Amino acid sequence: MHRKLSLNTREKVLLYLLSPARESRQDGEECGPWNTQEGIAEGAVIPIKHVSDALRALEVEGLVRRAKNVHVSGGRRVRRTYLLTESGGARSGDLVVHYRDREVRVVTPEGEVETQRVGAVLRGDMDFSRYREFIGSLDRWDRFDLRQD
Repeated sequence: MHRKLSLNTREKVLLYLLSPARESRQDGEECGPWNTQEGIAEGAVIPIKHVSDALRALEVEGLVRRAKNVHVSGGRRVRRTYLLTESGGARSGDLVVHYRDREVRVVTPEGEVETQRVGAVLRGDMDFSRYREFIGSLDRWDRFDLRQD
């Protein structure tokens, strides 16, 4: 994976919490399986241990806060949920802009290699899942191929 384009664990958590696949709402505050440690680990494709470490650090920085405790899937155990704070939302927005401005090598439909900004290649709203798919589609030379197969 391209080092300049990859996300670190904290960035993955912030971008995931910015626009995850929400599954439930309770009392006006969004919480459910998607924003538990297990849900974040699954959605952001991060090992659970790294998620708990990242959440702890992000809480200290004031970017993430604990939300309601919920019963997940009708289970007996109550799970802690996490949401972005206002400053966490702003930081996530800055991350989106930062990654849209990064440059990537692109193979044009004519077969030429050129450098373009990620935002020019990945049009529209950028969320964690789209960015992860984009990174996964880079070839072994860290290029994005626009040619049709």
